[in-house]
Amino acid sequence: GSGPGYAWQASGSGHEICISIPIDDDITARQLEIDLRTFSLNCKVKGKLIVEGKLWSEIIMDESSWDLGSKDGQSFLLLYLAKLKRSQRWDALLKGKPAVIEG
Repeated sequence: GSGPGYAWQASGSGHEICISIPIDDDITARQLEIDLRTFSLNCKVKGKLIVEGKLWSEIIMDESSWDLGSKDGQSFLLLYLAKLKRSQRWDALLKGKPAVIEG
């Protein structure tokens, strides 16, 4: 699925949700504000809100993380959310957003 400024999908095992946010090459970790909670996500890049809201379902905080990466010359902020209910399919990344079945 996707939203304005990001894309998301389930990992191969389905136990994790992966969010990709395209960023400029010169972005550093200090320019990121990432607030991961059990039920919510708030992510800003250089002060600009990219993703905010209540998650579709609970995540495991200790097993969730983020990283910076690149693919085909594009830099990305990558968020990895470990699902509490591992076998549950997410219809959307955030509650109240249009449903897009994870794939």
